[in-house]
Amino acid sequence: MLPEEAARFRIVHAIRDALPTRLHAEMLFEQVADLMGSAAWVERATSTRSARSGEPGGGSRLKLFRRDADAAERVAPWPLLEWLWFLGRRHLGRALFENRIPADAWFAAADALSGEAAAGGSTREEALAACLAEVHRVRPWLPREEAPLTMTDEEAAAMGARVLRMPAGDAPLPPPDPANVPLALASLGARPSERALFGEWRRIAGIKGIARWHIFKPEADGWTLFGNDLFGRFGPDWLRRAVKDADAGFGIDPPPPPPWPDDAPPLRVAVRTYRIAQPGRPEDSTLAPEDSWAQELQPWDLDNDVAGAVVTRMRWLKE
Repeated sequence: MLPEEAARFRIVHAIRDALPTRLHAEMLFEQVADLMGSAAWVERATSTRSARSGEPGGGSRLKLFRRDADAAERVAPWPLLEWLWFLGRRHLGRALFENRIPADAWFAAADALSGEAAAGGSTREEALAACLAEVHRVRPWLPREEAPLTMTDEEAAAMGARVLRMPAGDAPLPPPDPANVPLALASLGARPSERALFGEWRRIAGIKGIARWHIFKPEADGWTLFGNDLFGRFGPDWLRRAVKDADAGFGIDPPPPPPWPDDAPPLRVAVRTYRIAQPGRPEDSTLAPEDSWAQELQPWDLDNDVAGAVVTRMRWLKE
């Protein structure tokens, strides 16, 4: 970056470098909400269970929206801060899963717009510097597009959700300059020394900014991901037996999907999640499967903080 560019975007770089922890991000959240004043809309989602273990004792997540200036009861449909992290974590997770980040890296970063720029390093600063160099090389950017609304209020209410609407925004996008490209950063765990008996070691990124290695097994009709926490705690023999026993009692084939609106994108995959049903010693523990369906699911869509404690199996639904 040229000196004049660095001076022009010094505030952007200062904010980017000032968020090394979750506490710093929460402080920024509060400051942005305070600056927005009456235009800010904050929602709190509280979980009574831990996302990692499923045990009681979860936490809270705040989402910041912007009110529509012409109608105070309407809010923008995407959280201003959380959505960028959601996109960035997904792009970073894909780069990690596809082994575009060196296996010996301890930190990794990717742009939150397209994921074209991704790099790793032995330190946080090294990973960010390498990713910024990639940003300058590939110049990632995201064109402004309005997402079509495919769900009615009645359909949303039936699913326990609600539709948030507002007119298309007229605020101009910032200049497509590398200094305006947000980055997602994650710390990486060391690659396990043991051999992946079921498949191959792949990294999954987590919402909390931590990525770990899990065992990924590609299959003819989908894939299975074995969480490293389960693998490390119970071992491969127990995992194989527990999954086989769970399928024997539940059926190995996924059940048909539930009724779905004809004008909505079709459900294409079945997802079976095996969770610990009776925690304790390996000889006393079992896995309980839960079935769900989705339009699409890629391994890098999974959250490391959840995937580590379960076995996740994805199967393509038959047309």
